[in-house]
Order: sequence, then structure tokens, then C-alpha cells
Amino acid sequence: MKDAQWIAECTMKELIRGSFVPPETIQQLRQYDRRIFYLNEEIVRKLSKLDAVLQRCNIRLSNYVSNVDSKSYKAVVRAISQGITTPEELVKLIHGRIINHHGIDAITASLKGVVSLAEIDMISQLRDELDMAEAHKEKCQARMLEICEREFPEELKRLQTIPGIKERAATSLIAEIGTDMNKFETANHLASWSGLKPRNDESNKKIKSRSITHGNVYLRKTIIECAWAASRTKEQIQ
Repeated sequence: MKDAQWIAECTMKELIRGSFVPPETIQQLRQYDRRIFYLNEEIVRKLSKLDAVLQRCNIRLSNYVSNVDSKSYKAVVRAISQGITTPEELVKLIHGRIINHHGIDAITASLKGVVSLAEIDMISQLRDELDMAEAHKEKCQARMLEICEREFPEELKRLQTIPGIKERAATSLIAEIGTDMNKFETANHLASWSGLKPRNDESNKKIKSRSITHGNVYLRKTIIECAWAASRTKEQIQ
């Protein structure tokens, strides 16, 4: 009887300690934060579809720009959606650094395509969808910043003193972790909860797996991006 009572008490302690029900403010921040992650994924998909339409028109500009989210690429897409398809006009929208690197003949050739009215309409619609997604993302981020500045001004300020962490990352960290660190007994518990602590799956001196755990995928993405950003700063953490 005593053993059963002891097991029940231990189980209840583990449940209480393991539960992480954040306050309402943090829950609201999480909704905005995860909406931004979804919008980012949607933007990537839309950009991929947009480039597929251009590739179908034999416009290969994506082979010469750093990414399909660059200013030059967006400027060309905007012009095509307005019915401007002449390579000599489109090349004027390309940044001089790109032209100097690849040559104006190569860039002009990549803009020579056959764009039908239907494809112009598809490009225009995809561009409108991208603009809407970007506007929604900015609105969510503005709301997150407003809440954090009102409820957690000191935490927001301190987080941004860490190399690699700016406004977006700081609000995301507050949303996913909260401000009460008593929920995590040690730093290792927080690392494990974020999914950045490798497992030690070893049996009979044979290592089976050292991959990271699942954890909080939103928090993990933010931390990894911050780490990459910090590694590129002059005052990086060693």
C-alpha cells in the first residue's frame, strides 16, 4: 500500500513538473509566432511556383541571382506582371553587381522568353498572394512587438544584446520559452525541450543513434538561425 502511494506521489510530481501551460499572454504570442512560421513556409512555396512559371516561359533569371527573393528578381517579376516582357527593358531592372559578374549578354539571354497572357495573369496573381503573405507576416510581427514591449520590455531588451538575436528572434524566443525559467531545472532541460540535445542511444558498447530529439520545432528553428547569425558577427560567442 505504501509503495503504491509512493509511486502515485512521484507520478503526480513528475506531471506537475513536466507540465508547461504558459500564461495567456505567452499563448497569444505563440499564435502570432507560429502563424509567422506558417507564412514563411507559404512564401517559399509561392516563390517556387512563381519561378516555375518563369522557367516555363524560358526565363532563367533565377540561375544568376542569389535567390528568388532578391530585389532584382522581384523587380523583374513585377514588370512582367504589368505586361513588360522585352529583355532590353527587363535587364535595366537588374542590379549592376549581377550584370558585372555574369555579363550583360548572359543576363539578357536569360530574360528572353515567350510569355503568354495567361502566364502574365498567373505571375500577377502569385505576386499578389506573396504581397498579402508578407503584409500578414508584418502585421503579426508588429503585434508581437507591441505585446512584448508592453508586458516584457526588460526581457525583450536583454535578449537583443546577445549576438545573433534581433527583434524578430527576441519576440519568438519569448513566445516559445516564456520568461519564467523556473520551468526548466537546468540549461540541459531547456536544450532537450528545444530538441537540440543529442540522444545517447548506446547498447553493448555500440552507438545506435546520436541524432537530436524532436522537441519544439519552432524554438529549434529560431535558435539555429540565431546561432548562424552569431557565427557571422564580429563579437561572436566562442
